[in-house]
Amino acid sequence: MGEYAGTVAEFHVPYVRPCECGGREDVRWMEITDSQGWGLRVTGSAPFHFSALPWTVEQYDAADYQDQLGESQGVELTIDGFHAGLGGDTGWTKNIHPEYRIPQGNYLYQIALTWKKP
Repeated sequence: MGEYAGTVAEFHVPYVRPCECGGREDVRWMEITDSQGWGLRVTGSAPFHFSALPWTVEQYDAADYQDQLGESQGVELTIDGFHAGLGGDTGWTKNIHPEYRIPQGNYLYQIALTWKKP
């Protein structure tokens, strides 16, 4: 477990080809606020994964280069109770090793969302 702090822009990693990035794993709680202190606190029933990025998944997928992302219009907050591995042994395959896959089944995960005032 660790402590992370930063702006949404700092969570973005400018890879040559834009992609989802900056995720944080094994998080017990997180807060996201605006410059005035208004925001949201997320607490999970168990450690979770989250990412907060300036663009949507669709915008990342549509861009081949960073300059194609355009101006950010907000924040894309993703909360995952379970998060599968991110790929195979090479950059050209998406095969995930079995030990990093999430088996098919029924899962229960709970989060609490609390408004944060300044």
